[in-house]
Amino acid sequence: MTVHFIGAGPGAADLITVRGLRLIERCPVCLYAGSLVPRAVIAAAPAGARIVDTSALTLGDIIAEIAAAHAQGLDIARVHSGDPSLYGAIAEQMRHLDRLAIPYDVTPGVPAFAAAAAALRRELTLPGVAQSVILTRTATRASGMPDGERLDRLAASGATLAIHLSIANLARVVRACLPHYGADCPAIVAYRISWPDERLIFGTLADIRDKTKGARITRTALILIGPALAGIGSDSRLYAADHHHVARPRQGWTGCDDCRVRPTGDDSVNEGLMERSPSDYRQQIKQDWSSAPYYELAETSLWPFWSEGQPFCRMFNTLDLTNIVELACGHGRHAAYIRDHYLFGQLTLVDINQPNIAVCENRFAGDGRFTYFVNSGRDLAPLVSGIYTAVFCYDAMVHFEYDDVLSYLKEIYRILRRDGRALLHHSNNDQNPGARYSDNPHWRNFMSSTLFAHAAMRSGFLVVEQQLVDWGAEAKLDCATLLAKPSA
Repeated sequence: MTVHFIGAGPGAADLITVRGLRLIERCPVCLYAGSLVPRAVIAAAPAGARIVDTSALTLGDIIAEIAAAHAQGLDIARVHSGDPSLYGAIAEQMRHLDRLAIPYDVTPGVPAFAAAAAALRRELTLPGVAQSVILTRTATRASGMPDGERLDRLAASGATLAIHLSIANLARVVRACLPHYGADCPAIVAYRISWPDERLIFGTLADIRDKTKGARITRTALILIGPALAGIGSDSRLYAADHHHVARPRQGWTGCDDCRVRPTGDDSVNEGLMERSPSDYRQQIKQDWSSAPYYELAETSLWPFWSEGQPFCRMFNTLDLTNIVELACGHGRHAAYIRDHYLFGQLTLVDINQPNIAVCENRFAGDGRFTYFVNSGRDLAPLVSGIYTAVFCYDAMVHFEYDDVLSYLKEIYRILRRDGRALLHHSNNDQNPGARYSDNPHWRNFMSSTLFAHAAMRSGFLVVEQQLVDWGAEAKLDCATLLAKPSA
């Protein structure tokens, strides 16, 4: 005799696993949570089976039913909704069975958050956006929450949140998540997912509570929150043509990855990486971008950044402009646009070239909101740590080497205050790892959205959003990445 704890899935009768269905079909006793498991699932029980709805029973009543069946040597299908490992209350039942020496096993089921993602046609983990899913709930009369698992602490991760058993606490959920995700973050309420009366309420943290209240949804709903729900992100490397692994080895490979055997062929592709030091690259960039004709032409090319609907403009509008920094400011064309179109407090302009800073000082002479300094090309000394509300860099980081990008990200993290944000325009050119950047399309250096997100997370940031951007005739050559410094 065995008690089979079975996950019935989120509701639809055909979402139960084959194993779970087979167990129900042969067990002469079936105990099920009638408020959450549909009768269509239990209909598979054999003729004459004892079927008990446990929704009105106490734990003692349930154990008594199991003990009685055990005394008769009858197998039991103990059917729970979703997956039994999540808020299934099976642990307390198993402890009683252990004391009574009654054998049991567990068959998993499709959890509600997975069924909701399927209904939404969304991946909950997107490269550069979110690579973690947090399954949680809020405190209720039935069960409190450990202090270390408070929702505001979990929200600081920036991960996709799947919040169970909390629709009655939606106002509290929104308050806890707003400081970390922002008002425009996607939020979805999935009501009775996969049941015939399933409903999906789409909104943002700004309006999801009102929309849910208007729909009169008060129970049996899952709350999903996170930027990944927008479905916007870069492609993973998994199926990239130049991504090699055991099942798709590099052409000409003479051994296994674990043996570290070098591929055969010409190594000249790596020479450009090895022959010059990082300081050489910075000096080359300094020299390349000191010519006045380039900046004169650039003054007429503001539309890719500031036109309504462009990702740069939309993301910039999320920044707190109280005390901001522009990295690689050039002749100040973006700063001039901000001066003419935005209300802001202080704007610090940074550039590797002293002549560029001189142009900016002349351009904004008499405006006390501007300050200036020349930097080294990889750090932001002597800017004070932890006081700036936002940092942005347009049309410059696209040329930086990875080590300089990483150095800048760490410096930006240092100078931003908690909850500060950075909006950075960088290259998504991952096709020319060994070439000089001046040989690449639009002088873009080797970088990808995924690699940049990795560097940002190494530096301590949360990746709020990434948008691939066409540049001229080159599709998805660049990327706009919005980062946030966690509040704690």
